[in-house]
Amino acid sequence: MWLTCRVDSDDEATIVRARGEIDAFTSASLAQSLRQAMRDSRGRITLDLSEVTFIDGAGLRLLERCRRDCRDQGLSFGLRQPAPHLRRLLQLVDLDREFTIIDSPSEERADAPMCKTSDPV
Repeated sequence: MWLTCRVDSDDEATIVRARGEIDAFTSASLAQSLRQAMRDSRGRITLDLSEVTFIDGAGLRLLERCRRDCRDQGLSFGLRQPAPHLRRLLQLVDLDREFTIIDSPSEERADAPMCKTSDPV
């Protein structure tokens, strides 16, 4: 089991790029990258899942915790390009309604809202 993470920032967003497996053994590494992104962000954080091959319950809990923490800090949080099997898992555990899913980088615009209407204000 392995995971690599990279944090990139530009004027509009902070992007965390994850590659590999997000599980109980690797989620601490992703959590550290997400905390860095929250510190560095100018308002929007995107977790790029396009190269994530697996996620378990610990990984899903981490994503949900990060979504809540971002909301509490006034940051938006979205998931970019989850593979079909990850998208299906999000649906099965009813988290697909909680996250903004970005299918391509071109959908990610500075003026596009990234919070779901179900989020409390």
